[in-house]
Amino acid sequence: MLTPERIKALRELLRLQVYEILVEGPRHEALTADFNELCDAATQGLEAGAVVAGMEAKLKRSLWNAAEHKINRHLMSNAHGRWDGAEKGETHRELCRLFISALLDRDIESVSSITPEFKAVHEGTQALTAYLDEVIGFPLDDDRPDYEGLAPKFFEHFYTLAQAALAQAKLPDGEGR
Repeated sequence: MLTPERIKALRELLRLQVYEILVEGPRHEALTADFNELCDAATQGLEAGAVVAGMEAKLKRSLWNAAEHKINRHLMSNAHGRWDGAEKGETHRELCRLFISALLDRDIESVSSITPEFKAVHEGTQALTAYLDEVIGFPLDDDRPDYEGLAPKFFEHFYTLAQAALAQAKLPDGEGR
């Protein structure tokens, strides 16, 4: 359930991610407008089901906007002729932390690689990251993959796997989705 505290935390997550990834420009303004609209709808007391569905959709879209740059970096680190295992590992860790932060309503700085939820999401999303060619059709022998087409597919799979991993993880009472 999205409470005023969760909305505040989501706004802060968005602010941090926009600053880190996008800094300035039209996408920053669009993200800010989305979150302001989302929060205004919740505080105006619109029908609960519609608000929750709309907030989930906006959370997902905001998470996509925050993660898109990291996803593209991850995909580039897997491209033929550009393979970089260190970059692949680092972006996978960053994505895990970002998704856990958003889905569990946590400050991103508090998400550590030694926590059960991080381990669950990291292991669960390896079903995607270790098999990009099979899961999203990532071309292993093409040095110029279609990142615009592959990144949304990656996001959808990562989002689904992260949610499933968190649902299965043994988390303290009151956490999880």
